[in-house]
Amino acid sequence: MAEWLRQAGRKFNQVAAAMTETDQISRWHPASILGAAAVIALLYAPHPPEKFRPEFDPKSFPVAAVQRMHLDPAARIFTYDQWGDYLIYSLYPKTKVFMDGRSDYYGSEFNQKYLDVITVSYGWEKTLARFGVDTILMPPSTPLAGTLKESARWRVVYDDGVAVVFRPSKKTAGTTNSITAGDGSCRDREITKTEASDRRITKNKTKT
Repeated sequence: MAEWLRQAGRKFNQVAAAMTETDQISRWHPASILGAAAVIALLYAPHPPEKFRPEFDPKSFPVAAVQRMHLDPAARIFTYDQWGDYLIYSLYPKTKVFMDGRSDYYGSEFNQKYLDVITVSYGWEKTLARFGVDTILMPPSTPLAGTLKESARWRVVYDDGVAVVFRPSKKTAGTTNSITAGDGSCRDREITKTEASDRRITKNKTKT
């Protein structure tokens, strides 16, 4: 426990040092600062005691995707803002995310850029390129995920029904065009598309 507390203290110092002036920490009440310190220490310390470990519903958060994909620490990830919090918790401090739940601190202009990408609005691809995004992690039912699946510029590298991981197609040179499923198996993209087409045809015949 003593060693964990020392690690927690070091982690808090790192997070506190990284805070910008927009966090306005000087305006907090001393009791609030102590409370925030305790929360940050518990959440971000490596290997906290089991009773202090937060639980994330694997049906709501990309738990399996993060565990199975072994995301590149140098990756620049665009993801759903609420998932950004989870990625920071899981991959801090190496991996950078485009957005997290602290949207108030990013400003209206940056928030609009995030919304433009999420909703696939004008200029969304330029925004991804501007910030060097090389990995996209999204729920499969979102408009962005649907658009990326049809885009020649991106490819699906993982899909477990909860989260889909996309990477630029230019990185596929010399590799097979496959998708990693949640159970760890790989499936050919064209076969998957054919099966989906067959299901649509069967469904239409059933209706008639």
